[in-house]
Amino acid sequence: AQKRSIQVGSSVFYDPEDSVYALDSMCLEWADNGRGDYRQSPTEFVMPDGSFVTDFIYESHDVLDGCVPMDTLPTAYGGNQTLKITLKDKAFPIFIDLYYTVFEQTDVITRRAVVRNEANAPLTIRRIMSMTMDLPDECFQMYTLDGGWIKEANLHKRPVTYGITVNSSTTGASSNRHNPAFIIAEADANEDYGDVYAFNMIYSGNHYSIAEKNERDDVRVSMGINPHLFEWIVSPGDKFETPECVMSYSSRGFNGTSHHMHDFINEHIVRGDYKKKERPVLLNNWEAHFFDFNEGKLLRLAKDAKELGVELFVLDDGWFGDRNNDNAGLGDYTVNPKKLPQGIKVFADKIRKIGLNFG
Repeated sequence: AQKRSIQVGSSVFYDPEDSVYALDSMCLEWADNGRGDYRQSPTEFVMPDGSFVTDFIYESHDVLDGCVPMDTLPTAYGGNQTLKITLKDKAFPIFIDLYYTVFEQTDVITRRAVVRNEANAPLTIRRIMSMTMDLPDECFQMYTLDGGWIKEANLHKRPVTYGITVNSSTTGASSNRHNPAFIIAEADANEDYGDVYAFNMIYSGNHYSIAEKNERDDVRVSMGINPHLFEWIVSPGDKFETPECVMSYSSRGFNGTSHHMHDFINEHIVRGDYKKKERPVLLNNWEAHFFDFNEGKLLRLAKDAKELGVELFVLDDGWFGDRNNDNAGLGDYTVNPKKLPQGIKVFADKIRKIGLNFG
C-alpha cells in the first residue's frame, strides 16, 4: 500500500475527513474527472445532467470461468478465468464493468471495459479507454513501431519523460503509421534481462495509447479507442463495449515478452484450419502483371508457379470493373469480362485443375 503521512500542496482532498488522501498522489486502478486526479483520465463522459464530473467507486466483483464473450467486437478465446469488477458512479446509475481475463500458460492478461447506462437519460462518451494502469517509474523507455507505406514497423525508442507520450492512429485503421503495439521497459532492459511491459489491442480501428509521467515519478499507461472526434451516445438501458487490450510482463527482457505474445497469438487468437498447419507457399500475381493481364497470362503464370513448387495462386488487383490503372474502378467489384470472360468461378476451377489452390 502507498503510504500517505503529510498533506501534499496543490492537491485536492478526495475525502474531507482525510487531509492526506488525494487521488493525484496515488496509483489507481481506474480514474475520473473532476476529483483531483490531474493525470489523463481513461474516461470523459457527459453525464445525464450535462456535467463532466464522475466518481466511479467499487460496487461488486465476480470471478468467472474462462472468457466472457463480447457482443460487438472480436476477442481472444481459451482464457482460464475472468475477474469482473463493477464500478458505479456516486451520482447516477451509470456502471463500468472492468474485465480482466487471465491466460495463465502464456503469461498474458487481457483487459476491457463495458459502460452500462441504467439512468433514465442518455450518456455521452467522449473518451473511454480499455485499460489504465499506474506504475512506479523505472526510468522507463517507450518502444513503438512506426512507419508508412512500404516502410512499416520501424522500431523507435524514447524516454518516458514528464508529461504525456502518445502513440496513436486517426486513419480509421490501426495503420502502417503507428502500430498499436508498444512496450514500456526499464532503462537497462535488454533481450534477456530487465522489466518489460508489453501491450497490444485486438482492434483494427483508430487507437490511442499514452505513457504519462507525473511529478511523483509515477507512470500511467492507458490504451483504447482514439478519442479524436469520437462521440458515442449510450441510451438508457444500453451499453458500450471497448476493444480488448493484451498485456504481458517479463523480468527476462524483451525475449520474455516476445515469447508471451507469440504464444498468446498462436494459442488464443489464431483460429481455423491453419492454426497448427504450415501456410502454403503462394504466388501473388501483382508484381508480375500489375493491371495488365488476361486469363491466358494468368494461367501461364500459374503453370510456371506449379513447376516451382508453389501451392497457392493469389489473384490481386485489376480483375474488376475498369480497373486498368490506379485512377478507376476501385469499389466496382464486378468481374471485368475482357480479363476473365467466364468469371471468377470458372477461372478458379482452372487454377485448381493445374494443381494449385486459389485465393
